[in-house]
Amino acid sequence: MATPDRPTWDKAPQDLVTALRWAEDHADAYGIDADRISMGGMSADGTLAMDTAYRLQNGTLKAADSRTPKAPHSVVGFSPGTDVTDMWQRDVRGSREAAELFTGGTPREHPDRYSEVSPTE
Repeated sequence: MATPDRPTWDKAPQDLVTALRWAEDHADAYGIDADRISMGGMSADGTLAMDTAYRLQNGTLKAADSRTPKAPHSVVGFSPGTDVTDMWQRDVRGSREAAELFTGGTPREHPDRYSEVSPTE
């Protein structure tokens, strides 16, 4: 979880990369088809799942610690925030604060971070 002194915009996708790689590596033991693994989430988790999947697909996200997994076969977002800058601007039910905590500041302060964590960018 992000805190005012610990933004997680660059850490959270790595957590999903690690989990996806684990699922691939243990697919046989659990009877999983490694070529059909899906990711998903609701709200911020959906945003994170979509962003991670798209970035793995286009090659802009690599594992920081070892082998990068394949992009998931599919991804589902239930009420995701697909444009974090828009979430900050609209400030619906605390979305501005959430965006600032996650990225470590405002869109003006960190435009690259906001672009990187928005699945539609």
